[in-house]
Amino acid sequence: MNSIRPSDGARPRATAADRDSSATPDSRLVESEERFRGAFEFAAIGMALVAPDGRWLRVNSSLCGIVGYSPEELLATTFQAITHPADLDTDVEFVKRMLDGAIPHYQLEKRYIHKDGHLVSSLLSVSLVRDSGGRPLHFVSQIQDISARKEAEARLIESELRYRIIANLVPGFVYEGILSEGRMHMTWVSAGFERVYGCSLETFISLGRERFYDPVALAIVLAAIADVARGAGARIEVPIRPFDGGERWVRIVSRAVRVADGSEKMRALGIVEDITGRRRLERALTDANHQEQQRLSNELHDGLGQDLTGLACLASALAKEAERTQSPLAGQISVLSGLARHAVEACSDIARGISPLTEGRGSLIAALRQTVERANAGGRARVEFRVFDNAPLRLSQESLNQLYRIAQEALNNALKHSKAEHIVLTLEIDAARIRIEVADDGSGFPPTAAGLGGLGLDSMQYRAAAIGARLSIQNRGTHGVVVTCECHQAF
Repeated sequence: MNSIRPSDGARPRATAADRDSSATPDSRLVESEERFRGAFEFAAIGMALVAPDGRWLRVNSSLCGIVGYSPEELLATTFQAITHPADLDTDVEFVKRMLDGAIPHYQLEKRYIHKDGHLVSSLLSVSLVRDSGGRPLHFVSQIQDISARKEAEARLIESELRYRIIANLVPGFVYEGILSEGRMHMTWVSAGFERVYGCSLETFISLGRERFYDPVALAIVLAAIADVARGAGARIEVPIRPFDGGERWVRIVSRAVRVADGSEKMRALGIVEDITGRRRLERALTDANHQEQQRLSNELHDGLGQDLTGLACLASALAKEAERTQSPLAGQISVLSGLARHAVEACSDIARGISPLTEGRGSLIAALRQTVERANAGGRARVEFRVFDNAPLRLSQESLNQLYRIAQEALNNALKHSKAEHIVLTLEIDAARIRIEVADDGSGFPPTAAGLGGLGLDSMQYRAAAIGARLSIQNRGTHGVVVTCECHQAF
């Protein structure tokens, strides 16, 4: 089959440029009108031509969908008729200014009244078309339905309002801050901040944290901030020095959350509770309880214990004499001597339970050494005691008792639950802090908090919190657990 070729005299096909150049002004006008009509009718937003007096001259389907009216219904009314009364004056004022030539266009948020009666929030953009003589012909209006956005904004404002109200009801205050390089910069606090610190946030920031915390409390606060910056939560209780003088205690609970802007920035959210009254009451009760415990322990140890010791010595001497003289009462006296020895041991155990440092007369080192000796006597594991005594102890008797109880609980856990063969109890004392560590080579602790609670974690955490100490319990590699408790020395 032969291909069809144009003859040499065939007219070449016209290009678009050729058509434009050869088109008449009327045909170009028609084509421009068609393009406008297509863009107008099929626009994703509402489009309208509006007369200077407000009558709708032309509307598209998107606008009809926004306000619920048919094109015929809209063309029979004005924009004023379906504008919310509260927004009408503002809109009309813009129209007047545009007609006067004061502004070339305007944009505002306004509400239309939907055909079924509900309000439609919209973003209105308006420009004015004039004829060659400068006389107004019509307005070109673009209407975007922003109801969903406005509802979201309203919910956000309502949520923010609830948050602020609740924050101001907290017995203390709520704060927000930005975390950066292990530090936190407060950006907002609720009204209770001034009640607690006695000054504004601006004053607090300008003076620096050092003005409001003693060195020990500041170290605890900075360590807690570092924990939050690493993604862990923090819960501490520290004393503060308010701007208006005196001393207060606060409990700080904080956690980190990611900033909702797609970045890697983190912010801190926290609650600071004024617990001054509670701490004073707890301290008074603790002191009274400790004094009573010390009194009972001393009476048992120095009173009843000494009497029983004397009785045991006498019974032992009588037993030896009865045995030497072959007295018929030798067996009974020997039993009496044994009972007396058991009574001395029981009295010592009771005194130790009431006040654990009684035997060491307040010496934490002596009390821990005796505990290790008793543990080794049990034969369950080899227990080693290491002491690094580089400074005097400046803690209260109650704090020393709590540290002893924490070490005792950790050691007992290792002996009873870990199946450890070797346990090391380390005591480090320096000018700034006291550190106790109990490390074993056993099976490790369960991964769940519930399992830890069964191993006395709650008790140890409570004791640590009572004296402002930091407690850490971690698995050591593949085998064993390390329990660490650090307590700052008093200055």
